[in-house]
Amino acid sequence: MREKYPELKKRMREKRIRVYAMAEMLGVTRDPLARWINGESRMPLEEAMRIRELFFPECSIEALFGENEKRPAL
Repeated sequence: MREKYPELKKRMREKRIRVYAMAEMLGVTRDPLARWINGESRMPLEEAMRIRELFFPECSIEALFGENEKRPAL
């Protein structure tokens, strides 16, 4: 199974952002946020946009939340 949101997870590691701290700033509990990040439940678009705005403004929403699917060359 392909990893969900690899760029988001990479940038969270780089900036040392923990799920609980992100959840606190977003005003949500840790468990739903962790499920969104791990792809166990669908992340609302509004929350994805808030995560980008608050934590990763240097990234596009597509880059941050893309699944980096490798496609065969044509």
